[in-house]
Amino acid sequence: MAPVTMPSHRSLGRLLRWPLRALPSDWWLPILRGPARGFFWRVGSGNHSCWLGSYEADIVRRLLPRLPTAGIAFDLGAHAGYYTLMLARRFEHVHAFEPCPADLRAHLARNHLESAVTVHECAVSDFTGRGRLSGEGACRLLAETGAPVDVVTLDDLDLPDPAFVKIDVEWQEAAALRGMQRLLARARPMLLVATHGNEVRREALDILERLDYRVEPIAGTLLATARER
Repeated sequence: MAPVTMPSHRSLGRLLRWPLRALPSDWWLPILRGPARGFFWRVGSGNHSCWLGSYEADIVRRLLPRLPTAGIAFDLGAHAGYYTLMLARRFEHVHAFEPCPADLRAHLARNHLESAVTVHECAVSDFTGRGRLSGEGACRLLAETGAPVDVVTLDDLDLPDPAFVKIDVEWQEAAALRGMQRLLARARPMLLVATHGNEVRREALDILERLDYRVEPIAGTLLATARER
């Protein structure tokens, strides 16, 4: 009798994902677990781990117990809004920065969060003016060619000081930090920085060290907390 063989983890994963690929992209499904549980998510606006509630689960699990319990949050590079939904449940108000905010606005409208979140339709970097975007989906980079977009530095804006800032701006994380150094020196918010590339990571670490932040790596991101002065 021939031995019974079990599918490999990779094959099993493909088998389990097959029904998910059949879901219509315009379906709205409730997020099943995690800090955004119960909010509605449009299937086609991100990978399925968003509505399943497992998106960046290791990061979220280690971040949540340490998040401030009040105040203002900034979401730089909000994309379709998974972190924005999570932060809207935790903070008094969220300022979400996203140069292509159609999916983000749809999620806020579907979940009746327009009054809890201010959307800033712009990229965040180390200059204020006009730039260009290239790439597809979430992987959009400030570049010399591409679609024109407004660009801001946080130090040039008149906004309430945040207690927490998430930064995931596709290779512009160090530039975003350079453009918010006065804010960081004044407000001392907690930061979650998803750096892209070793050079960007090194520069981000240098900036945070100069500003007297303690940095802890979490699943490829940097969790930075201000040292007491």
